[in-house]
Amino acid sequence: MRRRDAHGTRRRSTKSRVLEERAEATSRDACAGVYNSGVYNKGLMAIRCRPGERGAYGLPDLLVAAAIIALLTLVVLPGLTGYRALLDLRTTARNLVGDLRLAQRWASAKETTAQVVLSSSSYDVKVGGSTEKTVSIPSGVTVTSTFTSSTVSFNSSGSPTPGTSSPTCTASGDSTTYFGCICVTDNAGNTLSVLVASVTGRLTIYDGRATGCP
Repeated sequence: MRRRDAHGTRRRSTKSRVLEERAEATSRDACAGVYNSGVYNKGLMAIRCRPGERGAYGLPDLLVAAAIIALLTLVVLPGLTGYRALLDLRTTARNLVGDLRLAQRWASAKETTAQVVLSSSSYDVKVGGSTEKTVSIPSGVTVTSTFTSSTVSFNSSGSPTPGTSSPTCTASGDSTTYFGCICVTDNAGNTLSVLVASVTGRLTIYDGRATGCP
């Protein structure tokens, strides 16, 4: 029964307030439980939860999310790995061309010989027998060449030193016979060839394995 206060306003009885508080508590408990399209059925009473009243995600939700993440990882990771390998391949070839040109310029500027000496994990740029620069080769990338002792040598005119490469190299679709070549290969078998022209020492990157590559 509701009573009126001194101002004529109806007041709820203590019993009424308790019943309403219990109903609200029941509703909150239901919304923190199991859902079926946003409706929690308890006996003959259906309690619809308001937004924000739902409880934390349960174990099934977390398992589904983990499965989706694992599936996406399996699909995307191989592509990312392949992309990284191809990026390392192209970066190594471009760096080699840049440093070969640098050796040519230094040889001409200092009127001496300059070399790019290749190894399995790095290469050195040398001028007059002194090492001026060392560059690491990424893991998974292999560098081979037709040059004697894996050394690309330029004389004071910037031309490749005669007799320092065997055999000569050719590329498909190109009628030029090149003095020598450096072949850059990744673990997947993709190859880029750095071609060095006779006399001029012109450098070209060929997308593929040049004839003559070791």
